[in-house]
Amino acid sequence: MRLNTEGLLKEAGRTQQLVTGWVCAFISAVFALLFLWLLYLVAWRNPTEYDMHQIGEPSTLAILTVLLVIAGGFGLVGLRLISGRRAQRGLLSPLALRVWVSFFAMGTVAVLIHAILTGQWLTLPHFWALTTGACSMAVAAFALARTRQRSRSTSQQDGPGNSHGADQ
Repeated sequence: MRLNTEGLLKEAGRTQQLVTGWVCAFISAVFALLFLWLLYLVAWRNPTEYDMHQIGEPSTLAILTVLLVIAGGFGLVGLRLISGRRAQRGLLSPLALRVWVSFFAMGTVAVLIHAILTGQWLTLPHFWALTTGACSMAVAAFALARTRQRSRSTSQQDGPGNSHGADQ
């Protein structure tokens, strides 16, 4: 079965950009609120009510960092889609795209390894499916970033400021 990937490279309409942007903004807001609520629980409520000081523990810091990165990433994508200024320079830079998908792919790999090491055999197929999906998205994002870098470098070489490109 041959897949037609040409449809994936077409530009989205403005309505689709706005809807996707608002969905990303909503996801960002939910994760930002979750980050603030957990920060309140760990930094203020637990120490005062239960005398539990967990703010400096690595697991707490990891969870708070993951929530903040997810909120920031979706917020950036939502802002760029809603503002409509992405046509000049693309939605995300190739480096930001690679970092963001690597973060999610490595996170799912870490969860899969943790499930294997702790012997959670019943949840292993679920974590394997998540890891496969995240890693395949990472490979696709790396290919997209490479394509974007190539097109950006050729457009800069053939741009209006280059007299060599105008002579030919």
